[in-house]
Amino acid sequence: MATKKTGKAPQSRVLTGAELLGGNRDFKMLEIPELTTDGVVGVVYLKTLPAGAVLDFIDKAEGAERNDAMLGLIALAVVDADGNHLFSKEQASHLRNLDVQVFSRLTTAVVGMVKYGPDKEDEETGKA
Repeated sequence: MATKKTGKAPQSRVLTGAELLGGNRDFKMLEIPELTTDGVVGVVYLKTLPAGAVLDFIDKAEGAERNDAMLGLIALAVVDADGNHLFSKEQASHLRNLDVQVFSRLTTAVVGMVKYGPDKEDEETGKA
């Protein structure tokens, strides 16, 4: 692959279609202090969401469909250290039984992973 010097980044390269579709497989650790046991904070990992799931969520603008879509996003995002989903699509509805503080923490983290549209910084600098 060809590389070239750019402004801030030391190097850049053009991705192939396969690399782009392979996507970002990063995991983010999320502490769940509400589930601390014997002084040890519980953690889960959040996996990068596929674009289709985010678009489906955005399409469901209100009501029960939107709530179910949020539960589905959480189920897709929450994984163990090996990247295995903790909940199947069918089990997503069980997330309704979470403690509201845990649910809020997960929802905030998952929504924070979803950047759709220009960043506020881009809007302010006109780069959008």
